Amino acid sequence: MSLARYVRSRRGMTLGKPKIALIQVSGEIISGESGEDVFGGEYAGAETVARAIRTARERKDVRAIVLRIDSPGGSGGASDAIWREVVLAQREKPVVASMGDMAASGGYYVAMPSAAIVANAGTLTGSIGVFGGKLSLRGLYDKLGVTKEELQRGRYAGMFSDYRPWNDEERQKMRGLLGDFYGHFVDKAAEGRKRKREEIEEVAQGRVWTGSAALKCGLVDQLGGLQQAMVLAKEKAGIGRDAEVAIERLPERKGFLESLFGRETPPSWPARFLRRCVRWSVWRAAVKAARFWHACPSTCASSSG
Repeated sequence: MSLARYVRSRRGMTLGKPKIALIQVSGEIISGESGEDVFGGEYAGAETVARAIRTARERKDVRAIVLRIDSPGGSGGASDAIWREVVLAQREKPVVASMGDMAASGGYYVAMPSAAIVANAGTLTGSIGVFGGKLSLRGLYDKLGVTKEELQRGRYAGMFSDYRPWNDEERQKMRGLLGDFYGHFVDKAAEGRKRKREEIEEVAQGRVWTGSAALKCGLVDQLGGLQQAMVLAKEKAGIGRDAEVAIERLPERKGFLESLFGRETPPSWPARFLRRCVRWSVWRAAVKAARFWHACPSTCASSSG
């Protein structure tokens, strides 16, 4: 059963029922708003997810939060913004993380502060690590006949320029930045899992685990799907196991057309290019349909005569 169908099946008369907020983190984690690319793939925007968690935290009628994660990770800064909202929410009401096919790197990062983490036996999770780099496109620009002139002020102002590779000093600086972020990742994992740093370090270093292996490593608490996460959320919120609850999905999902023509920030220039192509195709199809509709009455009249 799909997640959307499950939520619909749980809807109905919600008056008087305790509510559980279901918040989805699907696809690559990026800064900005969530959305879909032209092929229907999703990406999780930190602003959208953080706002949904904040809304669930502030609402008095929401007793618990289930964070449904199916993400390979993404931006470290965006993941940290979601992590902070999970920490704040956990202080006021239980948050249970439910992992789908994948909750790795940033996907695991946002789950760490939860009261409990539930994963499927085959979920790819963990990957406590970080990597970074950049593309040097100088050769491509030269082939295209494009010249760039950069004006900068400061020792490392041009560090992430795509017009030249790193020098030795910049490369060392980048290694230091990645090392600092990795250290914070391990520290927060140890804090969230209530384990010693040395224990987390043994299962970190970018290693990926299945859900069953992660259970043995202490990276997750239980094996199961979304239903098991809901039962656990009810238990931690003090709701009877057999009590009926209302599931409220936050934020409300956008339709395909709204996602296609909306203003959310796409993840990359190929997605922007493909979106423009789709818009152009839709516009041309509409023009052809209008011309056909305009010509159809006269054609029919001629045939009838």
